[in-house]
Amino acid sequence: MESPLISTFGERLESFPSSAEDYAKIRHRLSHRLLKLRRTLKIQAKDTRNYKTKEKTSSISPENYEMDTRFGDVLLYLIERDLVFVEEITCGQIEYSRTTKTLTISKLKKARQHAKQLLALLTNEQDDLKLLAVLILASYVEGRLAFSRSKWVEAAFAFSVARCSLQYLSQTGTSDLYTQIIEGYVDSELKLCALKLENDRNPDLLQFSKTYATTKDTIPYLSKAINIVKSKDEDILKPISKTTLVDSVSWFGFSAPVKDLDLARAITKAQNEEKNVVEADPTSFDKSFLLWTDASNSHKSSLKGGIDSDDDENQDKYVIMTYIDYHQLLLRIRRNISLLNRVNAKLNKKKTVSKAAFLENAKECIKLYDDVISSFKELTELSGVAHNESLYSSLLSLQAYFSALKTYKLAKSYLVSSKYIESLALLKKTVEIVEEIKPLEEVFEGGIPNTQEIENFKSESNSLFTKVHVFTVYFTKENHKPLLGDYLIENVDAFPGLATDELLAKIADLDAGLKPVGVKPVLFDVAFNYIDYDSDLSKVTASDSKSEKKAGFFGLFGR
Repeated sequence: MESPLISTFGERLESFPSSAEDYAKIRHRLSHRLLKLRRTLKIQAKDTRNYKTKEKTSSISPENYEMDTRFGDVLLYLIERDLVFVEEITCGQIEYSRTTKTLTISKLKKARQHAKQLLALLTNEQDDLKLLAVLILASYVEGRLAFSRSKWVEAAFAFSVARCSLQYLSQTGTSDLYTQIIEGYVDSELKLCALKLENDRNPDLLQFSKTYATTKDTIPYLSKAINIVKSKDEDILKPISKTTLVDSVSWFGFSAPVKDLDLARAITKAQNEEKNVVEADPTSFDKSFLLWTDASNSHKSSLKGGIDSDDDENQDKYVIMTYIDYHQLLLRIRRNISLLNRVNAKLNKKKTVSKAAFLENAKECIKLYDDVISSFKELTELSGVAHNESLYSSLLSLQAYFSALKTYKLAKSYLVSSKYIESLALLKKTVEIVEEIKPLEEVFEGGIPNTQEIENFKSESNSLFTKVHVFTVYFTKENHKPLLGDYLIENVDAFPGLATDELLAKIADLDAGLKPVGVKPVLFDVAFNYIDYDSDLSKVTASDSKSEKKAGFFGLFGR
């Protein structure tokens, strides 16, 4: 039993279960593993009729574990099998029937029994992290059991212990498993506990878990996990000082008070996290983007009435909604621009760029361009944006700019594929788009382009358009084959880019030998058979004329 959390949650997450059938497969796999393990350890009860009296699992002792740690694996897999069975019978259900709820509680009780037995085996365990992992598993089981019984304080304490312990492990290790467990299994239950206990729809789970884990000791044996974390890092359990929450928001001349404390907390967290964004690191945008999304979802539920309502309070809510959505969309655009820069930088690092590498780069860039264009379109459709002429014009210009960038990338893709006509057509469209772009009247933060960058792109696209026009005229007239011959004398409408010494050798073929030419070339008269002459031949009978008819193709070789 090396890694209890990897053997349970880790393997479950790797399977990506999404239906009751998926959980059933995991449960059958665990049952098969338990069968083999019991056979190996010789604790299998073959007499199933008298299973309760002859089963040996409940009699596993610390001495057995010290002799072979696989005895601990037996109990670990039993806990996991019970938890997976609970997920199987509750998957996709919002409200449980009485039968489902009874069966869930029964399975969770068995899981708790096995968890306590496993902890008893680890009485002399020297590895604190392994003991902490088992305590996290036990905390999760206790939390689910209390949750099923609607015992919210016990559930909040158990999940808080699990969350704080996992938070410590996530800071000390390189694996992201602990974060996945927090986000996928603990936080959703803890949020509902916060709603039931404190009527908080958007709780600060980090603060909430620290408070409940250190002050609500409702399940005493789980406190050992808190003691282990304190001995390793005492600061991780200290409560966070309260931050100043926003009381109002301002957006391009519009302002609105934020009266909902949950919404104020959500906006404050998103604003603070946005300050940690690094433009060169696309992953640094993710957390801030999710927080803005949470703030948006939290606020939408409080909107009432139509958008044309005259109620001042309702209008304030729509100002806040536009404020949140504006920042969320702008952050998404900045993240996609950061991804574009990273993708292009990866291509530019190569000394020689192959056609396949460039086309793969273009494929990724075009997807990102589509997302950026879509985001700018959503920005222009936000309430109040159209009333701000300078902002609306700037957003339209940026949307057109990225449309031109996308078309430009497509043109270069056709160019590297030697499809000059298609490339020229796309470049013409690019030039037409950029000529219509108006100068930006607003300045945007982050990596969003400014007017100078747009002007530089105009020059670049016009330059490439001229070059590709030359390529199209001189190099792709027929079947995409070059028209240039070996010597200048053979090409009166083109001039190669050669050095002086090379150019002298390409003026004409001076070493060519003399070739014989016929003195009296034969000229064929195709119309010979169709010309009549007044002569004695007309007196010849029809039969003689028929016999002297000329043979060959058009009579050319019968003269």
